[in-house]
Amino acid sequence: MVWNTTDCRRWSQTEDDQLFAMVAEGKSAGAIAKAIDRSESSVYHRIEMLAGKPKAKKRHCMCCGREFASDGPHHRLCGSCRHRNLSPYAP
Repeated sequence: MVWNTTDCRRWSQTEDDQLFAMVAEGKSAGAIAKAIDRSESSVYHRIEMLAGKPKAKKRHCMCCGREFASDGPHHRLCGSCRHRNLSPYAP
């Protein structure tokens, strides 16, 4: 049996943002899976898991302005901006 390693990776905030955007566009699970390099079953499970979160809603990133899926009022930066080094002391 060959183990599919794409199903074992954690979902990043960027992948969640892409997932929300593609679902909103009406894309199929197969098209979403292909676009973000996941299996269809992984996409289905992620959609079900995120749909159960009552606080998740669309917000605009306070840094770059992109729309993303926010976990609540404390979550104001998209995944890309949260992981960027915004320190004025960075090289």
